Amino acid sequence: IMNLKEIAMQCSKTPKTVSFKALITNITEKTSVNKNIYLNIEVQDQSNTLTLKRFSPTTTEKEHLKPGRVYLFENIESSLYNGYTSLTAGANAKISMDKEANLKDYAFTIMPDPVKLREEFNAIFATIQSDPMKQVIRDAFASIDKELFFEYPAAITFHHNEEHGLLFHTVGMLKSAMAVCNTYQPWYPNINTDLIKTAIILHDFFKLKEYEVDEAWNATPARGLMLSHLLLGASFVESEWRQGVIDEETYFMLAHIIASHHGELEYGAIVKPATAEALIVHMVDNLDAKLYAMEKAQLSLGFGEYQKQKDFAVGTNVYLSPLSSVEAASE
Repeated sequence: IMNLKEIAMQCSKTPKTVSFKALITNITEKTSVNKNIYLNIEVQDQSNTLTLKRFSPTTTEKEHLKPGRVYLFENIESSLYNGYTSLTAGANAKISMDKEANLKDYAFTIMPDPVKLREEFNAIFATIQSDPMKQVIRDAFASIDKELFFEYPAAITFHHNEEHGLLFHTVGMLKSAMAVCNTYQPWYPNINTDLIKTAIILHDFFKLKEYEVDEAWNATPARGLMLSHLLLGASFVESEWRQGVIDEETYFMLAHIIASHHGELEYGAIVKPATAEALIVHMVDNLDAKLYAMEKAQLSLGFGEYQKQKDFAVGTNVYLSPLSSVEAASE
């Protein structure tokens, strides 16, 4: 039995048969160009994440293969196709659930201690000087099960897509934004840090309504996706203004930052950033998301190796330099 990193590293154009244990994180039924039905199964362990295709799945397999469960995959064909690691479960393949497996043993994670993350979040929240902005955040938490914010993933696939991911992403952005403000505010004193902190806490908050999660904290689309967390967030801030919690200018500024934090319309932004605060939030959002994706990609590589396939979250084939090692950094 191999781990997924070993399978990817030893993959070549010559097919070979492999066996492995992995957690299924997502299953999608698709149709090939030849009109054949197959299951596109995303799998992960602590070393890597890969995708497996199961052609002509039986009705029993469709019923029993579920995300959030660990399976033993035997006699799986592994090969390199167009630079990608291709896993195919053919007629001789066997897939059986491991009922005794601990899901945490298959978590592909770089998550810091969530208790410390929560402490950092609370400490940064306490530094917000504006009482009305603090109240907006309190009202947002009051509108949902408060603990969900600290437990939810931040995305379905691209970044921070694991338990506590939303908290991890939010704290990373808050700390990055404060570093940016500490550098630039002496030169550009009109930057409002309270707006930035409040908007960062709220920017992905309504993904709590955009996603549903299973017992393994894998996210799938919910009804809120029809509106997007950007529109839901901006609408919530508007309701706070209409209830007199914040004034009209604060509403416009916060709503604008939330509506523009994806940066470009083609990436889901409602408008493009038009203020310094909106620009900072967008930039640290993009930075934090891509650093997470890059770190996860590098975990599956050896020093001096490129990814064999393009990383969609980063936008290119990630490389891990020998200079990135702890030993090299200390020399």
